[in-house]
Amino acid sequence: MKNYMKLPIVFSGFIIVGLLLASTGIVQSRITDQQDNNDDGSGCCVGLVATGKICKDLRSILWKNRHYSAQYQKPFFYKGEKYAFFGVGGIEGQCRMGMNEKGLSIANFDVSGPLDNWKYTSDGSSGSEDNDQKIPLGNFSTVADTAWWLAHHAYYGQGRQWGVISAERGVGAVVAVDTLGHSNITWVNDTYAVFANAYYCDGDTDPDGTDTRAKQLFEDLLYTPTSNVKNHGINWRDICQILATDTHDKEDGDGTFNYAGEISGTSAFSAMVAVSGTPLLHMAWINIGRTTQIGIFLPLTASYLKSTADIPPAFRDGDGIQPYVDVKYHYASAGYNQYYCDRVREIQRYAFSNENTTFRGYDILTHRVLTCTNKAMIKTLIKRYVENAVNAALNGYIHNTTTGICLSSPNGPEICSRSLVDFFPPPLAPQFVQTTSAASSIYSSHSFTKFLNICSPNSVCSTSG
Repeated sequence: MKNYMKLPIVFSGFIIVGLLLASTGIVQSRITDQQDNNDDGSGCCVGLVATGKICKDLRSILWKNRHYSAQYQKPFFYKGEKYAFFGVGGIEGQCRMGMNEKGLSIANFDVSGPLDNWKYTSDGSSGSEDNDQKIPLGNFSTVADTAWWLAHHAYYGQGRQWGVISAERGVGAVVAVDTLGHSNITWVNDTYAVFANAYYCDGDTDPDGTDTRAKQLFEDLLYTPTSNVKNHGINWRDICQILATDTHDKEDGDGTFNYAGEISGTSAFSAMVAVSGTPLLHMAWINIGRTTQIGIFLPLTASYLKSTADIPPAFRDGDGIQPYVDVKYHYASAGYNQYYCDRVREIQRYAFSNENTTFRGYDILTHRVLTCTNKAMIKTLIKRYVENAVNAALNGYIHNTTTGICLSSPNGPEICSRSLVDFFPPPLAPQFVQTTSAASSIYSSHSFTKFLNICSPNSVCSTSG
């Protein structure tokens, strides 16, 4: 197991970005090299549903590593009949995993073959794979309504499986529909289910072994006597940094390693770890780029979404997050399906540090929100947390770059410092600040604590609304 994942969360002194990424002058550089954009032969998504007392704060967790070589994926805004939501896909209109404003979260998995154990029949009226997620997210807030709808109306041009959680504590489901429309619901109430592109209700596991490996990692967290989980529950941080980035710890070795067929394998171009269970405080951490092992998880929620403009620009503008991850990919890559061990460790060290600050900020946000009764102010707090956390963490990830050629500079390649500078974002390099008139204000002096402290007993938060 990775030793640096046991480091305490770095928080005090972390700097919040006061302006959006666009104002830094950073220009994305789309990398067109496609040598690794091929299915490694397994291409199997993997994920889990965990609910109830085994989870931190009793909040439900839904995780999916999407194994599909779609470049430049993004979270897109959608408005359903009842609820707003975001859905992750390669192009606008797609929604392969997402969350709505009520905290309902869904992720889909492709499965082949017939179900052995089925109870219901779907009429296929959804009409498309994306509608299987979009219709429930736009109309439902409970696991039961979503699971029942999927079992009776999901599209079955190909076998499908879904993980589902909601703001209801201790409630989750895995739903399956085969190519004949036969369906089943496995309730995941106050327990957990780890699954991949194989029917969970039939007891099947995927031939590539990613679900078996994920279950092993999850149960190591759950049952190890010295684990922090014993007293505090499974943490979404651990799902992001241990399960979603796993390659059998090959990066702990020397030289290079092959990541094909792993949880974070060749086609692991996106991942989502969704957390739900407290009204308005549902949050998803999204990782986009090739591959999730060297990407960064950034927070996003639908609780305040009213339009596309409410999604942070870093996610939606240009080619989204992936161009920044492409820089790390080209640094870490040692050839087809190969990474340099030491370079992956280096990237993860500062990526995880920046992620940890978003997790700590979320804990502080939770405390502040629970002292508020004004819903409008709560949504404002949440929106500001997301915007600032995304910008700060992504800037830290970008600027704690590695030795070598960095392709994200607006003025051409640059030689980047290897120094981690105590894991904090270093000052902006001259070529980044010269394009903005507010260079000195790019990093503000406000910490998450000061930033979120607007919700005090004497503030508007103490007023109902």
